[in-house]
Amino acid sequence: MKKILVILAIVLMISILGTAAAVDWPFLGKPFVDFSFTDTDGNEFSLSEALKDHEAVFINLWTSWCGPCKREFPYINLAYKEFGDKIAFVGLTVEPEDTMEKVAWVKTTQGMEYQVGQEEGTGILEYIGGRQGNPTTIIVDRFGNAVFMQDYAFRNGPELFRLLKLFTGDEYTETKVCNRLPTPDGTQALPVSSVRRMFVENEDARKIIFTSRDRDPELYAEYGEWQDVGYVVPGDTARIIIELTAEDDPSRIVFINDSIRFFDMFSLLDKERNAYVYEQDIVNGLNDYYYISLFNGLSTNEEALEELQIFPNKEAIQEWIDYMQEENDYIMTWEYADEEEPETEQESYILHVMDQYGEAVPGTAVNFCTDLACTMVIADENGTVTFNGEPADYHVQVLKVPEGYSYDPEFEMQTGDEFGEWFVIVKRN
Repeated sequence: MKKILVILAIVLMISILGTAAAVDWPFLGKPFVDFSFTDTDGNEFSLSEALKDHEAVFINLWTSWCGPCKREFPYINLAYKEFGDKIAFVGLTVEPEDTMEKVAWVKTTQGMEYQVGQEEGTGILEYIGGRQGNPTTIIVDRFGNAVFMQDYAFRNGPELFRLLKLFTGDEYTETKVCNRLPTPDGTQALPVSSVRRMFVENEDARKIIFTSRDRDPELYAEYGEWQDVGYVVPGDTARIIIELTAEDDPSRIVFINDSIRFFDMFSLLDKERNAYVYEQDIVNGLNDYYYISLFNGLSTNEEALEELQIFPNKEAIQEWIDYMQEENDYIMTWEYADEEEPETEQESYILHVMDQYGEAVPGTAVNFCTDLACTMVIADENGTVTFNGEPADYHVQVLKVPEGYSYDPEFEMQTGDEFGEWFVIVKRN
């Protein structure tokens, strides 16, 4: 199934997230092209004129047939109602076959209240290096400089609101490029694991391994065998646990459920359990399967970071195998496998202190407390706090952050009585 999964990953990245984005767009921080267009109501728009009475311009590029574009339109509509007096919003189709009549129809059916038109003739695509993903969003600040771009859909309204707040207000006095979506406000702790993985934690769930190979001898010689992971879940809900490593940026990870809905990791964080948790409904009695995947939304990686499939029963597994073998000329087998805990040699408590933009915050002072005593540890030049105390359920508090940062004095977390690793996010003022 190696080849079909690679193709599926590419299709998902294009049709669900848009094509993946490079983080460092070369034009960010530089003057944006002074474009103009005529909207569906016959009104003129120009960037330079819009910036005379707005603090920024939000440019959303889309096509009429793009599913992810349609899924993010409601978030943009809400953002327009909240920020429309400060930020000029424009929507432009990049599809040459989208006529003005079609664009007007999209505007009406999607409830857009901002100016909408065609990208053709604006020079935007030429300026940004050609057509990128669907959708693509660009923000130009009050000084006329491009300060943000991403070529996939916003996952929810709050992350879009957090982004737009960066470019409004009297404190915005100089161009500041944003290369990542800001994290939620407030000091918080995010779990970190030694390995990245997804698994089903239901007690009655059984892990299964699929082994596949091509029937064609030449292809078999080239690709060999490959394996994929799944679970049989007899209940009506599969509780999926997602674990990320210190190398993963939770603000960029995209979780996709079987209904092709996508979530940021903050929306999946169970603070009481200190874990990322998603519950997938299972319809028992149907010979169906559920595909779950994890992507890095801002990388150029075309493959899923992690993926698994969930089946309600063994009959569903066999039907799926029969279908795959018929469609792809594969030979496939499956077997139950024991879930193995990842090995770790960690012998300390580790915190990675960063701000809402993902930058390390060295010099942060953190307390690790038991009922008897507290130990203060200072974050090193990489923002890493390492505490080598004996295993115990420590109460962790932030004591002090460097000048220019702030934290929630009521923030607290418990480590549990085993060594562990977390991100701790504070705010850059």
